[in-house]
Amino acid sequence: MRTHKVQVSIAKRLVVALSLAIFPAVALAGPSQATTLTVLNSVSNSWRAIASSADGTKLVAAPFGVDNIYTSSDSGGTWTKQAGSAVKYYTSIASSTDGQTLAAVASDGFVYISTDSGVTWVNHNLSASPLFASQLRTVVMSGDGTHLAVADVATGSASGGDLYTSTDLGSTWIRDHNSSDPSWLGLTMSTDGLTMYAIPYGTDAYPVIKGSYSASAWHWNTTTSGSHTWKTIVASSDASKIVATSTLGIYYSTDSGSTWTLAPSTTSLTGPVSVASDGVHFVAIDPSSGGAIYSSNPSLSSWTQVSSTGITGKSWGSVVSASSDGSKWIVGTYSAGFIYKLDINGVPLSTIATLTLASTVKGQAVSSLGTPSSSLGAGTTGSVTITSAKASDTSESGSFVTNFVKTDSGATINKVVKYAFGAATTNFGTTDSAYTGGAIANNDLFVIKVTAADGTTVLYYRIYVVVTTTVSTDATLSVSSTVKGQALISLGTPNASLSSSFAAGSVTLTAAKGADTSGTGSYVTSFAETDSGATVNRVVKYAAGASISDFATDPTYANGAISNGDFFIVKVTAADGSTVLYYKIVVSVTAPATTSTLNSLTISSGSDALSPSFSSGIHSYTTTVANDVDSITVTASFSGVGETVQITQTQFQVAFLRDHSHSQLEHLELSQFLRRHKTVQQQLICLQSPEPELQYLPGQKGASMVLETRIGLVSHRAPTGHI
Repeated sequence: MRTHKVQVSIAKRLVVALSLAIFPAVALAGPSQATTLTVLNSVSNSWRAIASSADGTKLVAAPFGVDNIYTSSDSGGTWTKQAGSAVKYYTSIASSTDGQTLAAVASDGFVYISTDSGVTWVNHNLSASPLFASQLRTVVMSGDGTHLAVADVATGSASGGDLYTSTDLGSTWIRDHNSSDPSWLGLTMSTDGLTMYAIPYGTDAYPVIKGSYSASAWHWNTTTSGSHTWKTIVASSDASKIVATSTLGIYYSTDSGSTWTLAPSTTSLTGPVSVASDGVHFVAIDPSSGGAIYSSNPSLSSWTQVSSTGITGKSWGSVVSASSDGSKWIVGTYSAGFIYKLDINGVPLSTIATLTLASTVKGQAVSSLGTPSSSLGAGTTGSVTITSAKASDTSESGSFVTNFVKTDSGATINKVVKYAFGAATTNFGTTDSAYTGGAIANNDLFVIKVTAADGTTVLYYRIYVVVTTTVSTDATLSVSSTVKGQALISLGTPNASLSSSFAAGSVTLTAAKGADTSGTGSYVTSFAETDSGATVNRVVKYAAGASISDFATDPTYANGAISNGDFFIVKVTAADGSTVLYYKIVVSVTAPATTSTLNSLTISSGSDALSPSFSSGIHSYTTTVANDVDSITVTASFSGVGETVQITQTQFQVAFLRDHSHSQLEHLELSQFLRRHKTVQQQLICLQSPEPELQYLPGQKGASMVLETRIGLVSHRAPTGHI
């Protein structure tokens, strides 16, 4: 399929208003329903194109003759000739739900669009290259007017005969063309603009096609309607019910085009068809001279004549619903004639009391509806299967809504009651309480009563609930897994089968952790499942490069020492018992540090600066303190893996001069010195010196004292020391 886009410019036109007279009503004696046919305008023309807002208030009529488009804003009471519209031979017209946006086509290849209920119009030329539309026959639009489609009955790949679509209110158009396609006669579109049906032109042997809009494009498929000579087509607002007329009569589908049935005794109904906004009431017309009008039953299987005859010497060219309940319709003559309002008094009420498969229990669509019965307790049961999470929910909101959906909008769901398995339902119609969203147990039963729009047709449904226990398929490991008490750096990517080509995870251990065999305290190896229902079946440690082919029988890991490059294979099985994942975790073991470095050394106030100035390569310093200083603080920092600072007390010697006249040094033990002199509390930073010492060298009385420390490196670290 080729697609082309054309941008169409916008132009404005002059508006002229013209009021039209209303003719008196003429009563028609229908064979089964009383009908009234009222003339709505005095302009004689060929009214083959009429459209209406959803409520029938705003009407628009486009003549197939030399005239403008006419509009009415009072259900056809008065009409205005819109001089701003082109004078054309119009073949089709469409209206948005609110009647604000209109689109009309003529046989000249132009699409005419109004966004102000027909006052001004913009023309979009689809006849120029690359679209080549030439004989546009039908136009349809979505409820909001944004999605548009037209059908071209011309033949030949270069001269049209295709479907044209727009999703921006006609600003740009795409030609859906395939040389094997026939030319197209009729279209119908859902209110949301996402579904279309199309019929081919003339005697082309081709079935009805269905278009679905998604991913910014229309996708077309043939239906099972069979190939016939088609005349017209229309669908309900949700596109679930379709009526297509042919030379054989009316074909209809009530399941979105999946299956089709020929309605009996409808061979004369080859003219226009229309549907009320309720999606229930359809009308079809006998297009022969003086032909009658027919309405369908809600199932579309039978059609009843609602007018004995039409207008003598005239045939009907168009029909459109003007009410939501099927009681009012607008019809126009095919050739020179008028527009009429058809009132159907006593529209037959629907006898449909069925549910649809769109019904849900806790947000889950029912699997089957069973066979309903007009008697409580009879018929066959339907079913729905829900998870335990849905069953336990009581919110009745979001994705947990219980909603039984009726097929016919006019029907009523009178009561819904939930029963425990085996409970009696005899009091359903009296004292049993209606379901209000409580929890559901396995094999609970719903009983639903539906009454049709006619008020007398009643059906009872019974739906059994199956509650399944959700079994997890999660077989993943948790990031909280540890090796020798060390959290993993990564888990890698697991495999569903045992394989040597893993995207491995990793963990890094100290040499001390790698050497530990206790598996206790801060050295525990634990592979944890993400899901509590999963199981870690097996954990095996291998040396670097070892084969894992015998994983199933290789000994499981039992807290042995770990070397650099060793790896673990871990098997995890999910709670469902069948989902399995294998992990590979590679271990790196760091070697212990062999050197340490002195990074800084500072001394507290009350002393002179260190001598010499600090350098990491110098391990011996002196400083001078006054006699009245009781203590000083020395702070050092070191680097080196595993290194710490150890502060120790040690015995050292003190030398001092007894008086001015003696030069002999007396060597005293520290304890003796402390008894004779002011107390010195010493906590010496010791750094790898085999015999660390502090040398105290006092001068004359009142002189300064000199403190010398010898500093080396050891395998312990602490922040400060006091001397």
